Amino acid sequence: SWFIKEKASRALAAMVRARPKTANETKQTSVKGAIRTLTRWAVRELRSGAHETNERVIPAVVGTLAMVLEIPEARELAASEGAVELLTPLLHSAPSQSVQVTYEVALCFWLMSFNTTARRAMCARGAMSVKALMACAASATKEKVIRVAILALKNITDRHGVDGDAVGDNFTAVDESLRKVVNNLSLRGFEDEELSSTLTELDEDLRARRKEASSWERYRNEVMSGSLEWSAAHKDEGFWRECATKLTDNNCQVLRVLIKLVDGSETMDPKTLAVAIHDIGEFAVHYPAGRFLANDLGGKDHAMRLMSHEDDEVRKYALMCVQKLLVSSWKSLSANEK
Repeated sequence: SWFIKEKASRALAAMVRARPKTANETKQTSVKGAIRTLTRWAVRELRSGAHETNERVIPAVVGTLAMVLEIPEARELAASEGAVELLTPLLHSAPSQSVQVTYEVALCFWLMSFNTTARRAMCARGAMSVKALMACAASATKEKVIRVAILALKNITDRHGVDGDAVGDNFTAVDESLRKVVNNLSLRGFEDEELSSTLTELDEDLRARRKEASSWERYRNEVMSGSLEWSAAHKDEGFWRECATKLTDNNCQVLRVLIKLVDGSETMDPKTLAVAIHDIGEFAVHYPAGRFLANDLGGKDHAMRLMSHEDDEVRKYALMCVQKLLVSSWKSLSANEK
């Protein structure tokens, strides 16, 4: 039964966590085996979907994982087994689960954020895990939940890397959104000194990264991250006049990524789709023969498909993109309409 599984897993995790350091190879092998067993069991249970029919599963699994992840060796294994991807939906489920469970899920992310592989996984898939941590921090009412979520975000965004290996470039796409979250939380006047100082440090780090990067570097990093926001560059006429040609550098690397984001091969959030399809249209307008190049790479076909997307904003920009890809003198036509 899950009662027995819960008690046994927590007891084993507590014993492993409290293990005395030893030079005995046999004992070391036994401890490492227990760490692997607990970590893989937790990930397997999350992947099985058993929590959809049994409410005891999530508290048991997450509680055990939070304990075992205190051991550094468990973090790499958890990340490689897919724990980041499996835990991310639980951050979105915060309103429907207990504060303790939400805290332990966020705690898992903070503990894993000390590991490079885990941090990269958090920034992958359109930075879905990062966005989930931001949403969790913004909506939580308990300081302990906010604290661990913000500590995790600080580790992920650290420009120098918590272990000398920064993954900050992958985070550029949500810099502006995170700054808003940080600013809003700073206004709440928390009594927790660690939380307040972490918010200040995180804000300073975000400002420094923005100052260091040029508008093109920020834009390129955002596109390469696979998660797009309506940051200033996307609708800046001057940016497109100056930088449209750069989308064709390195065999059209950035343009190809934009088209990849809208080709339907991976699930994308509506905002990313809307921004990407908008940018393809802007490229078509501002780059000589841009219409033909975008069409050759499949831009028109994907834009036409997105004209029937369920999201209003996606449909709007898909229609505009198709028009820009079909009309040779879009600038003149747009000027006449005005």
